[in-house]
Amino acid sequence: MSQYIKLELNGKTVNGIQGETIFECASRYGIEIPTLCHDPRIEPHPSCNVCVVEVEGLPDHQPSCSTKITPGMKVNTATKSVIKARKSALELLLNDHHTDCKLKEYATTYQVEQKNYSEKFVEYPIDFRHPFIKIDNNKCILCSRCIRICNEVVGANALELIDSDFKRIMAPVMGLSLQETTCESCGLCLTTCPTGALTENRNFKSDSLPLESIETIDVFGSEGYEVNLMHHHGQFYKTESRTGEINKQGYINRRILFGHKLFNNPGRITKPWLKTKAGFKEISFEEAYELIFKKFKAVQPDENAFFGGARLTNEELYMIQKLARAGFKTNNVSSFHYLGRGNGYFHNSNENASYCDIRGASKIFVAGGNLHYDHPVINHLIFNTKFKESIEVVHLTHLKNSAFSKKADQSIEIDNYFHFIQAVNRYLIANKLQNELFINERTEGFEAYKKVLLAADYSKMLQAAGTDEKTVAAFAHSYNNEMNALLIFQEKALSGNASMAMHNLAMLSGKLGKTANGLIALKEKNNAHGIFDMGVCPSIGVGTEPILDKDRQYRMKFIWKADQLPQSVNKLEKLLQEGKIKNALIFGEDPLGCAFDKENIKKQLESIDFTVVQDLWMSDTARLADLVLPASMPWEFGGSYTNSQRKIQQIEKQIEVNIEHDSFRQLATLLEKTGLSSPKNPRKALEEAISLFPRRGDYKSLNFNYMNADNPKRQFDFGCDLLHKTIDEEFAEKLGW
Repeated sequence: MSQYIKLELNGKTVNGIQGETIFECASRYGIEIPTLCHDPRIEPHPSCNVCVVEVEGLPDHQPSCSTKITPGMKVNTATKSVIKARKSALELLLNDHHTDCKLKEYATTYQVEQKNYSEKFVEYPIDFRHPFIKIDNNKCILCSRCIRICNEVVGANALELIDSDFKRIMAPVMGLSLQETTCESCGLCLTTCPTGALTENRNFKSDSLPLESIETIDVFGSEGYEVNLMHHHGQFYKTESRTGEINKQGYINRRILFGHKLFNNPGRITKPWLKTKAGFKEISFEEAYELIFKKFKAVQPDENAFFGGARLTNEELYMIQKLARAGFKTNNVSSFHYLGRGNGYFHNSNENASYCDIRGASKIFVAGGNLHYDHPVINHLIFNTKFKESIEVVHLTHLKNSAFSKKADQSIEIDNYFHFIQAVNRYLIANKLQNELFINERTEGFEAYKKVLLAADYSKMLQAAGTDEKTVAAFAHSYNNEMNALLIFQEKALSGNASMAMHNLAMLSGKLGKTANGLIALKEKNNAHGIFDMGVCPSIGVGTEPILDKDRQYRMKFIWKADQLPQSVNKLEKLLQEGKIKNALIFGEDPLGCAFDKENIKKQLESIDFTVVQDLWMSDTARLADLVLPASMPWEFGGSYTNSQRKIQQIEKQIEVNIEHDSFRQLATLLEKTGLSSPKNPRKALEEAISLFPRRGDYKSLNFNYMNADNPKRQFDFGCDLLHKTIDEEFAEKLGW
């Protein structure tokens, strides 16, 4: 527990928290102290002298950002001498500075003019070489915040202070261009710079525009980090991080930081488009709904298929599966993102550690590829913990000589995650190293799992994993014996069966569900978890319960007021391959554009008689479609996402767009056309979905699952999302990734 101590701030007795600085204590009590060199995300490094205060008993002014409070301390934050010192510091920093920023803001507040420290202006050339980041040393005040955040949080060490023309400046290391260094283009240096020396590299200025804020959730990353999209009359100019329930540190994903311009795409679809022999022609929404209804009703129920993407809101996903099951009587509802990848991802977020637990880990294991590119905010949490707590980071990867491995303390290169973790599990059991207490009290199926795993050929496991017994044994002991071992893994790199093997490992070690221990599963897309929660899968319903469960069927019929529901579950991937799907509705996915095997996917899509695609602009899949509908973003109609930690996050409608029927209304109208009632708005839809969540007690046993083979069937990149694909391809093209 935190220990409180009493001190005086501006003559008032307050309670300070032991270990905090004067600046932090004053901020908690609403006392503003100006600062330019301080960022709470990095260690204090007093250099600007703007945050000075008076401390009774000390002869000089003290930097509030680094001075720790003590019992009985008496602090004054705005005496005449303090204000004079701040004005002097600001005037010194203001010399040769000509831009609107935090420095100018403080200079205006303190009525500072350049009188005493004027000197010859040295103009430095602006560095435009990085495609996303502009460096202007004419605005730099040498606070080193960018250097420190790059080192202490990102772990990239791409910036430094160098001597140039008898003056120190900030620059990429070794005299290289920024993209030639270890820079990860995460953009955190932009978010910390107080003067505009580091800004987004763009061909226009928006400083004079009055920008409005849209509070939303990152539409790329599955972490659920809060952000603000800044716009002027619907034209987006920048993205800012926003601290919140999930984003406690104020980090931001590089995709949303630099990807805001995607929302300005001039090709945005706003009307339904029907393909004719002469090309696409505009039709009304009513004509589109009637055409969909007639086509889907003209065939057998299981000749229809419905797909919802991981970019969509929970409410859209819920309505898609309800439309399929209650409206058109089929369980052929899925996402291309998870198509054919098994059920290993269904519950991999259960009993996970929280992002906050990363700070409490004594050793962090990362399984996957270049996590700092795919999940930059998790990278920041990991390496800030490494910096502050001096812990080890171990990288288990299928990549050879990867960029992330160079940042880690240890790299273990393997060929296959499933077989490696399976071998680790077998080693633990064979050597009686499993946590019997946890297994007996919390799990089911261990004896059966143990029997079949020990009977498996260990040498073949090692061969398939691309490793040896010594490496497996070392990993097993390291993870098992560490007090607070956290294993973070990427769905992008691990198969569904590898994900289940990870859960088995966390149960065998007794670490699953414990503070700063066990697992953190990272999904590829912002609402990939919502796909399972909302039942967008043939075999599961809302709440990831078996769709044919009798109690579930009863409650679905009762809540939906449906006379009958489909009683068969098909392998949708097989139906597509065999050309047995006559009609398909694809919302928020671009399977053709994101497919690894484009010819095969194109063949499957072309075998469908009538395809409806809903997206933001014309994707490769939309160009193949017979009917194209306009998609909406959640801030245009309201909705929610579920992050990888199973946290539902709400986004309110905050802007009007030129689309007559938004995404939710399209689904609601189609549902009503089948004769069923529809929730009136997204909030009602979420309430209806939650009413279908399983009714279970607080305690639930954990099950061991044995799989005898891997199932690496990831068919689509970029989370099968047009937005994700567009920004990632831009990064790849401009940065050579």
